[in-house]
Amino acid sequence: MKPIAVLPTLCTLGNAVCGLLAIAKGVDAVTVLFHGAEGTLDVAGFHSRMATACFLVFLAMIFDALDGRIARITRVTSDFGAQLDSLIDMLTFGVAPALLAKFLFECTRIIQDQPTFRPKVVFVMCALYVCAAALRLARFTVETDDDAESHDFFRGLPTPAAAACLSSLILFYVHLGDPDTPALLRWIQPKLLWAVLFATPILGLFMISRIQYVHLANRYMRGKRPYTYVAQIVFVLILLAVVTEWALFLGAMTYVLAGPLVTAIEHMSGRKIIRRTPSRELGDPTTLPATVPAVIALGSNLGDRQRNIEQAIETLDSHPSITLLKRSSIFDTEPEGGLPQPRFLNGVVLIETQLSPWQLLDVLHEIEKAGGRTRTGSNEPRTIDLDLLFYSDKVIHQEGLVVPHPRAHERRFVLEPLAQIAPDWVHPEKSLTISELLSALRLKSPKSS
Repeated sequence: MKPIAVLPTLCTLGNAVCGLLAIAKGVDAVTVLFHGAEGTLDVAGFHSRMATACFLVFLAMIFDALDGRIARITRVTSDFGAQLDSLIDMLTFGVAPALLAKFLFECTRIIQDQPTFRPKVVFVMCALYVCAAALRLARFTVETDDDAESHDFFRGLPTPAAAACLSSLILFYVHLGDPDTPALLRWIQPKLLWAVLFATPILGLFMISRIQYVHLANRYMRGKRPYTYVAQIVFVLILLAVVTEWALFLGAMTYVLAGPLVTAIEHMSGRKIIRRTPSRELGDPTTLPATVPAVIALGSNLGDRQRNIEQAIETLDSHPSITLLKRSSIFDTEPEGGLPQPRFLNGVVLIETQLSPWQLLDVLHEIEKAGGRTRTGSNEPRTIDLDLLFYSDKVIHQEGLVVPHPRAHERRFVLEPLAQIAPDWVHPEKSLTISELLSALRLKSPKSS
């Protein structure tokens, strides 16, 4: 076995210990409940241990945040660390919160002297949460590269956030049972018990969805920030210290609900509310990164095709973070695939940019929208189409962004104009120049256009 990174691994194992302790405290809570003095139910002991279990889940989140951060800072990220992290997250953020929810619901029914509510249904709802957490972690491991610092968003609710939401619900329920809680708030507690139960499958659906959730640490705490950020963090810490249960509950619920809410608003308005920040690989986000070369393909087969392409190139060149270096001739080509449609005009431009790949993709989509592009399917006629073919020598495989373009090496209408302006550009996955790829394509399909 290869050597492993000691400090990140210890943090990951700290996560595991917290998860196991959370489950153990949950079991202890059930045991204590039925061993009260003189055969009574020890409700206070039950609630105390359940609260401790929830706090252990939050402590595990700190270890989970530290292990990856330390690994990247010390440049010792590895497949071993990623796999170990996913396995332990399954225990701490998958199994532990589901068990705690089940313990709370079923034991509280006994405390309230109410009949048992369909144990199989309760089990299935908690099992849905656990299964969704497993799928979410597996998907994250497969889809995410080592440079997690470059990610501004998660696709699907992160399992730690789901666990935080479920744990904060349990913690808030226990808090409302405190004798000092105002009577006005106590009426919420019975309803909150059902919220804990039904939250398990709902959180599961959010985890396996493609809803975007902001990566808070990368987005708001990475790199240098204004001093006001420190004041804001101090304010949050004070809230956590003074009104712990309320702060955790409202914070977790806000984060969970913000994802679908923002997605719905963006879908209805057609505009991005939260934009991506520059990628870590391009330098500190508080400074302008060094320019990198990129290649963009342009095409049009509706309206004034030549004018559509010229306007798109002009808009690109006018962007403050984009410099146009070279542009190819415009080629008249036959459409490929799909239904019969008008012929295309195609071209390619070589640019330098200070934008991250995601930011550049956003710019391209905005130019398409301004040019009247509507997306109703693949290979449809379009007023203007812009594709990010290459971004320096980077290879990116993420949901919504694949670079190099997966079919660039198969398309003559891409390779021929690109060979005019960058014949020696090397395809980072094929390890062949554009000229070599074009020659191979001509040999393979000499009549293709």
